[in-house]
Amino acid sequence: MFADDPDTIAPPRRTFAQKLQDDLDEQQTSTLRYYLRLGAKDLPKDRQVFKTLYGITDEQLTKEPDLMTIANDFSLISRHCRDFDDKKIFEKFLETIIKITNHFEESHDDFNQVSTIIKDWGDAMREGNDDASEKRKKEFEDWHKLENNFIEEVYGETKDVFEQVDEFKNETVNDWEFKVKDSVLKIEKKSKKSRKNYPNSLLKDIQQLGKAINEALITMENVTNDLKKIITYTERIKETLPKIIDDRGPISIKKIYLDDIKNKWQDLGKLASASHNRAFIMVQKKEKEEGH
Repeated sequence: MFADDPDTIAPPRRTFAQKLQDDLDEQQTSTLRYYLRLGAKDLPKDRQVFKTLYGITDEQLTKEPDLMTIANDFSLISRHCRDFDDKKIFEKFLETIIKITNHFEESHDDFNQVSTIIKDWGDAMREGNDDASEKRKKEFEDWHKLENNFIEEVYGETKDVFEQVDEFKNETVNDWEFKVKDSVLKIEKKSKKSRKNYPNSLLKDIQQLGKAINEALITMENVTNDLKKIITYTERIKETLPKIIDDRGPISIKKIYLDDIKNKWQDLGKLASASHNRAFIMVQKKEKEEGH
């Protein structure tokens, strides 16, 4: 009773609208994976690789110090992408989503059992049956402890993932808006003679990087919005759980709080199901890149 099945549940049959959403998730997730791959694997990680990749001489670096700035910016972006990928954030996100979805699938029967426990507990108290009353109280407290621990766990995990994605999103904005983009604006103001020190391949890569970042930021915004909603819904359950265990007031009020928690779980479960696809695609694409 009340046990969580750790196995991944089979995804439900998708409606036409859901399939359209799947296609959108696929497209958006691809843009984020592309940026991470571009940053972590394709951008030069240090000055020497930068010089070799773009055929830049020491003389060019001396004449155009902004080239060194771009090299440093590329190195920083590469490190940020590698660090984010190494943390396996989306793997953690998927694990939490699966955990929430599994719990939600099982919660219907659990809530029915708890509802019966509350009813029997109230009956036993009215009948003066102390043994039966204590037994039902213990069963109720056991359920509450498991439910509270579970909510605290997924709340903490979701908040951690949100903070990591949000931090990376802010780093990405800063890397582009206040570093590379600033260099682009400086290049555009240079004379034709100075621009010759900037290889076309470098200028094309900068343009490609900007496009990749802008598209990846849209996906990260969607992911952080999903995470914020999950955090909000878990907070609502967290706020109600102390009320249902409070022994002040009649036993019957626990049934009202139980129904409230059940309804909030409906919201959380639906959101987790909707978020599952994006997280799953992200992890699947990364595994394919790594040859798993």
